[in-house]
Amino acid sequence: MKWRKYMDKYEITDELLFKHCSNVENFILEQIPDEEDIDYEYPKEFEKKIKKIIKEEKRGPFLNKIYSYTKKIAVVFIAFLISLFTITMSVDALRTKLFDMVKDVYEKFTIYKFKIDENDNEKVNFLEHKSINYLPNGFKEVKRAEHNNDIAITYSNGEDYVTLNYLLIENNNLYMDTENAKISKVKIGSYDADYIEKENKIRLVWQDENTLYDLKLDYINKEKYLDFKSELVKIAKNIN
Repeated sequence: MKWRKYMDKYEITDELLFKHCSNVENFILEQIPDEEDIDYEYPKEFEKKIKKIIKEEKRGPFLNKIYSYTKKIAVVFIAFLISLFTITMSVDALRTKLFDMVKDVYEKFTIYKFKIDENDNEKVNFLEHKSINYLPNGFKEVKRAEHNNDIAITYSNGEDYVTLNYLLIENNNLYMDTENAKISKVKIGSYDADYIEKENKIRLVWQDENTLYDLKLDYINKEKYLDFKSELVKIAKNIN
């Protein structure tokens, strides 16, 4: 057969496949319609959740401007389904005493999904206030935002910023921008934490039995810190 002769003539290697994967992905993405051309009606339950997110968006930096990007997310999700073979995804599931947490790691972002057992008699309904007992020299509190069970506190030395955002774990999702970020694991006491390094920002994300923590350092001059990873971990270990 002609196709057989053609295949025998050209050896298909892993290197060749990887080389042309991006071309295939670009071709697939070009077939996706513009968001203006997508006529999709969201379920009423989804619309209610989005309105709730908008209402709670003022709570702090934890929730991004999700509603204005819902159509774009729908388009991206279609792309994920079509070109799944070009996207690296891993799922890490963890069962704790009071809640289920599933972490979905995609190419450009990470989703932390939490689900509470509403029938658990030990479920905590209030957020315990926390404080930081260690900060680098010159840092002091410059901003605080509290809304129900979500608190964000920002500290600054006039140039760099340390922000602690912590909230009660409930039935919700946390979307984290991790595109081109370096992610590794560290220990905060007895808890596993994600250490995320991207551009001029480093952060730690972890949770205990009831609370989710997002601690980040925005810096201008990297050379100022001898080891900013150890510095951030030290701050995290001094939260109580």
